[in-house]
Amino acid sequence: MKNRWKWIRISLFILFACLITALAYQVGYDSAKTDQPVPTPTPATQPVDKLEPSDIDTNQLFALVNDERAKVGIQPLTLNTALNASAAEKCNDMVARNYWSHNTPDGQEPFVVIEKHYGQYRQLEENLGYGFKDAQSTVYGWMNSPGHKRNILERNVTEVGYAICYSPNYISQGENLIVVQHFASR
Repeated sequence: MKNRWKWIRISLFILFACLITALAYQVGYDSAKTDQPVPTPTPATQPVDKLEPSDIDTNQLFALVNDERAKVGIQPLTLNTALNASAAEKCNDMVARNYWSHNTPDGQEPFVVIEKHYGQYRQLEENLGYGFKDAQSTVYGWMNSPGHKRNILERNVTEVGYAICYSPNYISQGENLIVVQHFASR
């Protein structure tokens, strides 16, 4: 009986260690670029019959992000169509090549696609998200992640762009909406 309890405790410890390791990996930082956070997915809180990119309203994202900036006295961002285009390119690439990273599978940094659409810049930033069901949960998730929050509240960025993409089985996590947010200033 004593050995049985010993093995149960060992099994529970191993299971707990695996869960902690998986969570740490999921919310950890990219070791190659410690100043750029690895995006942290937050699962949708309610099941959705069929996800559509329009489920996450980019106008709401824009308004909610500017609300967060206003709370701390930072000037609002302006929406930029070139940044919308760079965000769309990044979003579509992530879905097409089924990866979850700021850098592409071949190592291209996000700033390359932003610069391609936006041109010369003073500062660029990128936030990513998936597993969200609406704009409010997306911004809430970002504001509860230090790196994403830092990008949203960055005083030196003045413009922003958004894209939402759909994947039927994103990185083997099932049906998901992917959100890309690009910030810049000239």
